[in-house]
Amino acid sequence: MESIVKLKDIATNMYLEPAEETNLRPAPQVAPCGQVVTSRNSPNQQDALGISHAVMPGGKTMPMLKTLLTSACERNCFYCPFRAGR
Repeated sequence: MESIVKLKDIATNMYLEPAEETNLRPAPQVAPCGQVVTSRNSPNQQDALGISHAVMPGGKTMPMLKTLLTSACERNCFYCPFRAGR
């Protein structure tokens, strides 16, 4: 499987990850069947793939791929499959 295809597969759930940016996009719409509804006119393909632009101390920006390092969680939210007490 190609890297871009893998990124597109995991990008549908990127809204679940906490973000440090202030301009957060709203969570995508989910159809009754559980499928994420995507619009044909997405704002930016890089943003949809989890590529974020970090601001460096000198003011320059650097593209960074935001990834989930682990699925372990310290919280014990009963509804979450990644909770601490599973």
